[in-house]
Amino acid sequence: MRKAIISKTAAVMLTAMAVLLFFVFPVRAEFRYTPITVFIPVEVKAEAGSDDYEIVIERLDDDAPMPVSDTMIFRGEGQSKVGIEIDEPGTYKYKIYERSGKNENIIYDDTTYTVTLFVTQDDDSNLQAEITLSKGGLVKPSSVRFANAVVNNASVDGSDSGDTGPKGKSGDVNLYVAATGEAVSKFAPYALAAFVISGAIFALALKRRKKAADE
Repeated sequence: MRKAIISKTAAVMLTAMAVLLFFVFPVRAEFRYTPITVFIPVEVKAEAGSDDYEIVIERLDDDAPMPVSDTMIFRGEGQSKVGIEIDEPGTYKYKIYERSGKNENIIYDDTTYTVTLFVTQDDDSNLQAEITLSKGGLVKPSSVRFANAVVNNASVDGSDSGDTGPKGKSGDVNLYVAATGEAVSKFAPYALAAFVISGAIFALALKRRKKAADE
């Protein structure tokens, strides 16, 4: 009888302790950081401002959070930002590059940028991020910037200009770009040839006159 009472008492005490622990001392929930969104500025410069340019951002490791959007379409040149939401400290790496388009008259920028996000927590357990950029493994640029150019002798709409060299400034219809990069008149070679021929004729005339005078 006494053993039964002791057993019941122990059972009641254990139940009371379990209830006390459950209601008075609840299990502490797993700590979660308040997410932050890191924005990476991207700029596109282009001689052919009316064309479309596609910028791609990819993760370099599986632990890196996915960007809000992994593709940016620029309708001509401009500036924008790609956002990445992060909810815990860590080091995350991405690469950003421009996907070559189908316009054969445009030279698309083939630069690939490596973006590293160093995410830490401050004294109040708030997340904070630092961004570093690199390209080619060595150079540390200050921004993600792509510059696109137009192919020589071509217009953006795909038609050929028909010129024998790159165009000069707007309105300089009689200019072409020499090997040195300087703008020279199309008629310069003819003028030079005429000058040489005139000089030769003048020298020959002087020589004949001198010979006649000596005789």
